[in-house]
Amino acid sequence: MLFKVLLAGMCSLCLVGTATLASAHEFIVKPDKTQAAKGESVGVQAQAAHVFMISEEAEPVETVVVELIQVNAKEPVKLAEDAKAKALVGKAALPADGPAMIVGHRLPQTWSDTTEGVLEGGRKDLEAKGKKVLMGMIPRSSEELLLCVDSDFDYLFAGRTSQSKEVTGAKFMFHTYAYATENYLCYAPSLHNVCVKATKNDTRIFDFVKFMHEYSCTIYPLFLWYAYSAQLATENVFPLIDFKQSVRIGYLDIEDNGSKTIEWLRRNVSKRENLLRQRNPRMIEPMKEFEVQLRGRGLTPENAYLFMHGHTLMDNVVLIMLNTVCEKLRAMSIAKITASKKQGVALKNEMSNYTNSLRSIRDVLLDNENYTKSPLYKRLERDIERYIARTIWNMKRNGEIRDTSMIGIIHKLRTGQQ
Repeated sequence: MLFKVLLAGMCSLCLVGTATLASAHEFIVKPDKTQAAKGESVGVQAQAAHVFMISEEAEPVETVVVELIQVNAKEPVKLAEDAKAKALVGKAALPADGPAMIVGHRLPQTWSDTTEGVLEGGRKDLEAKGKKVLMGMIPRSSEELLLCVDSDFDYLFAGRTSQSKEVTGAKFMFHTYAYATENYLCYAPSLHNVCVKATKNDTRIFDFVKFMHEYSCTIYPLFLWYAYSAQLATENVFPLIDFKQSVRIGYLDIEDNGSKTIEWLRRNVSKRENLLRQRNPRMIEPMKEFEVQLRGRGLTPENAYLFMHGHTLMDNVVLIMLNTVCEKLRAMSIAKITASKKQGVALKNEMSNYTNSLRSIRDVLLDNENYTKSPLYKRLERDIERYIARTIWNMKRNGEIRDTSMIGIIHKLRTGQQ
């Protein structure tokens, strides 16, 4: 006798101090069949996905519980990570005739909204990690201990906070100039190539540079408020969670290069800016001087997105934009395959080859290396080259290396030669 296996996926996720659920993965339990005979095994995947039924990563196995429920009996499903499927996998043996459910849930977790994005753990756990740890290592840094950190606002603040003074003054610390590495990954001129790699379709249907230019100019007034609030530190004028909600795009109307989305965002930004001005009139004049200082560090309305909170940019703006554009490109490719003269097995094989070649958009973005022409990255590159040149000079002076051309050595380093 055959019976149906009902799919019931339940997500149990505790987020502390954040309202950014949109960036979280959806938890899905997926059986490999919906009908099975008594005693027959059903394969089960516990997925974490942004796109329904396409898993993007395996959850830690200790945080997931999957059970086969039949009448009043519960049978746990043993799970293991499958790197190829990017999911947790297991098998559920069906003990009896009749309807059954496969139910899964994630165990409660604590997550915190930080300046580096939404991270797992509470305050005590997270304070023992990350940038604070490296800041504490500055006194011990040397040629044998180089430190590399995200700038956050430390570059823009130019010594006007104690941490900014430490970061910009540290001899053996390199910083990103942009807010974080995520901002480089989202460098506008590189995003078309991300779509090409994710969809295997190089058709230009969207001008990312133009859209990000308009986006950056639109959110610029709120960026100034958020940066000013961050510099004050003690005054919670415009906290990160409010900034996130105010500059996220939520959706992308791809027609007319996203003009409707920009107009929607512009209205939201205007409302929030007016509210901030009404509530904090005494800050309006000091902020004008603050803006002049930031512009002296290279900030403009057009590049503000490179200095904003990196995870907000990636999760709430760029990935939403990329998902919409890539979905359209994939649909175009599938339509082209369907309209071809191939039929039967040949058509099925070509469609299968195409779908198997697709990559997760997030994975492609995280692998993006086409930001090296960014002026901020060029500046970081020059810092590293100056450090190498200084080190080589000192080594030559101390007789540690032969009298070789410094320019030649740097050229070899640039080109990857030994």
